[in-house]
Amino acid sequence: MATRLSTRVAGHLLLRAAAQRGTALDRLLTKAEAAEALAVSVRFIERCVLERRIRYVKLGKFVRIPESGVADFFEAGEVPARW
Repeated sequence: MATRLSTRVAGHLLLRAAAQRGTALDRLLTKAEAAEALAVSVRFIERCVLERRIRYVKLGKFVRIPESGVADFFEAGEVPARW
């Protein structure tokens, strides 16, 4: 469990750094890579794509999620502390 948490924290830090750089072209992630970055299942990513809760790009029959889309999705779910 500790490994998963550290992977999640590292993924978040990498995504936040990429979002702050404001690069014109984001790296496009597969559903599996996006799921790993958010520490969720691939099925959850598929459901978010279906419900249009996360930005995605269609390349023919393939679905890719921009890194900035993953970062935006992560930050949209952030709940501020009360105190």
